[in-house]
Amino acid sequence: MRLVAFVQGSSVCLGCHVNQTSKKYLSLSMTISRRNFLKQSILSLSVLNCFVERSLQAEVCYDNYAKSYDNLETSVWNRLFQLDRLRKELLTYISGGIVLEVGVGTGLNLESYPWQVMKQFIGVDTSSSMLEQARNKLNSLSINNDVDWELIEASVTRLPFPDNYFDHVVDSFGLCVFDNPYLALKEMSRVCKKDGTILLLEHSSSPYGMVREYQRWTGNLVAKLAKGCHWSVPLQDLLKHLHLYTIYQKYKLLGTVSLHVVSK
Repeated sequence: MRLVAFVQGSSVCLGCHVNQTSKKYLSLSMTISRRNFLKQSILSLSVLNCFVERSLQAEVCYDNYAKSYDNLETSVWNRLFQLDRLRKELLTYISGGIVLEVGVGTGLNLESYPWQVMKQFIGVDTSSSMLEQARNKLNSLSINNDVDWELIEASVTRLPFPDNYFDHVVDSFGLCVFDNPYLALKEMSRVCKKDGTILLLEHSSSPYGMVREYQRWTGNLVAKLAKGCHWSVPLQDLLKHLHLYTIYQKYKLLGTVSLHVVSK
């Protein structure tokens, strides 16, 4: 399987060549201005220079790009693939109580939380500069005074919370960049209540064989081009090993993006 990308005039088209003999294509296209396209391309290249390797210095890179990170994550490509809608859908599964978001970053999800039913919110991240951006957003939101919130600089593999503390634990596109996704998910499970839920929106290994092979072949290249993202996280295997069961799941983009609501 190969992906075909080309630019013609001011249009960007993506096609996925599924079968050489049948010559059937799954295509998605839209028209954007040259200015916006060049802006996103330049930003992507600047991020590429920083995120060439998955290392312990990742938080330093995120610190450097904290102020421009939202421009990348809310780019035309994310709207094209409807990732913003998936983020909002993920948070509809929050019914209230105490909520933790790991890898909260600059707070891309903050505006979509159901604050009216929540009791407490805690966001953790390893980047102090990203947390500063998230703090600015929280201060600007009209959050009910009854909701306590806190942002903490901490590692997802060493969460500073007791067992069975949170009603909901949220992670969006974090497992693909965490140094150890298994330990990260294990910690999320530890701090989540037994009757709580872990809400995951992740890049994951596709359930479709040809797509999964394509992810394997291009994994290293994608990691270099996408701020260290390893886009074939074996999420189903991780859930199985940690004895977490899926309440609801949804696949997008040929199975390379998945939304999971899981519990212990």
